[in-house]
Amino acid sequence: MADPRTFWLGQARFLAVRHNAARCLDLFLPTLVGLSAIGSAALLLLHQWRAPTHAVWWAIIAAAFIGAVACVLIARRKFFSTPDALVRLDECGHLHNRLTSAHHGVGPWPPAVAIRDAAKWRWPRIAAFAGLSALLILGGAWLQLPELKTRDLPAEQPIGWSQMDSWLQTLQDSKLVEPEALDKLQSELNDVRSQRPEKWYEQSSLEAGDSLRQQTEAALRGLQHDLQKAEAAVSGGASGKETPEELKQMQASLPEAVKGLAMGNLPLNHDLLKQLKDYEPGSTAQLTAEERKKLEERLQEGKQVCEKCLGPGEIKKDEKQARSGGEGGGGETAPLALTDENTDLHSKATEGVANEDLSRALPGEVLEVTPTAPEVKPKASDGAIDGGSIQSKGQGGEAVWRDSVTPRERDLLQRFFK
Repeated sequence: MADPRTFWLGQARFLAVRHNAARCLDLFLPTLVGLSAIGSAALLLLHQWRAPTHAVWWAIIAAAFIGAVACVLIARRKFFSTPDALVRLDECGHLHNRLTSAHHGVGPWPPAVAIRDAAKWRWPRIAAFAGLSALLILGGAWLQLPELKTRDLPAEQPIGWSQMDSWLQTLQDSKLVEPEALDKLQSELNDVRSQRPEKWYEQSSLEAGDSLRQQTEAALRGLQHDLQKAEAAVSGGASGKETPEELKQMQASLPEAVKGLAMGNLPLNHDLLKQLKDYEPGSTAQLTAEERKKLEERLQEGKQVCEKCLGPGEIKKDEKQARSGGEGGGGETAPLALTDENTDLHSKATEGVANEDLSRALPGEVLEVTPTAPEVKPKASDGAIDGGSIQSKGQGGEAVWRDSVTPRERDLLQRFFK
């Protein structure tokens, strides 16, 4: 037969665990229902959007675990201890505190006797909370709602972004620019485009994309301008018929073009840039005729790449005016270029304006201004008087202030002062 002390302490620990578990469940079951409702709503929304639900399931599991730990920590403050359980056994077994006294060393432990705890599990309540939680989760997982209709998404991206894609693809195929610069521009464009399609045409997105496009366009125009200068210096210094002044001008313009090609947002290819740095107009020591011809062709190809992106570059000097149309267009068009000749618009001539039709005059419009002599009153007082004061005393009824009223107002005044 087991020792009475060991028996009663074992019964007390089992009773404490039972009561503590009931207290934790009392807090956790309502929490579980709330978490299940939130998880079910999330699952339903994802089903409407036809999105994957794996993350929601993991979130529900994590939330349930965290909620269980929180409920244990809250209920721990009211947990049953072993002495509390002995008191409960004394009460249920009518042992008159013999277990509590024996635990404190007062008197012997009573013989082992089976005692039934009066507290019982409320299985219907537990089953109701657990069933409701399971129903919510299963409903959210298996219930299929009609797909949520979203507003029409843009079928195409803004035209500025498409233009940027075309520019970058053209530059990448031509291998005219350093790849690192193109990768940087592509990354910036992808950052603007990475947001949801319904936000592509918002003001902030359009401004960001337009700013990036303008910067790239400015870099392309700078590249086009510097390539034109470099190509002019290379092709002009190869004939050997240049005057010293022309050679001096080419030798001064080529370093500026090379500096622009190296420092811009779209720097020139390293190999081509090195050839330009080594080239000196009018000198045949650096490059052979064949190498100079290839360099010139490469620069012309670069100009064509820029023209493909932006259109033709600067207007040539011999093109003094732009013309359009052709045969059957009504003759030559007017020149669009600026000239040094002033156009006489006769803006300094003055003409009088008269309007004799007074029926069309507007209110407050000055019709005529005529000179008149000032009106002099010979009988007026010569002495000094205050501005705005009355020059003569009132006579008779004029000395009393009067005001005219309507018959209705007079009746109201008479009734009020009656």
